[in-house]
Amino acid sequence: MFFGNKILVWGYGEIGKEVVAVLKRIGKNIVAVVDKMQDTVEKENGIYPVEEGLKQDFDQVIIAIGTRDCKQEIIQLLEEHGIRCNVVN
Repeated sequence: MFFGNKILVWGYGEIGKEVVAVLKRIGKNIVAVVDKMQDTVEKENGIYPVEEGLKQDFDQVIIAIGTRDCKQEIIQLLEEHGIRCNVVN
């Protein structure tokens, strides 16, 4: 699986936290974690509201959520911001 040099993780619930932990453990560069429930920027932890997180410099998005229904909504929002999506389940 391809891991970009600068990763944005979408979702910081139970699954997102585990994905972040694994990526950090294998030495990947996580530039931001976004969550739609996040309403403030926590730069020291790299956690952002969606709109702020999408302003960061990243080359890959990992959608780390358990709800399949939300995946299409996230993909649509990314594409509205000019981010092309190739989804791997």
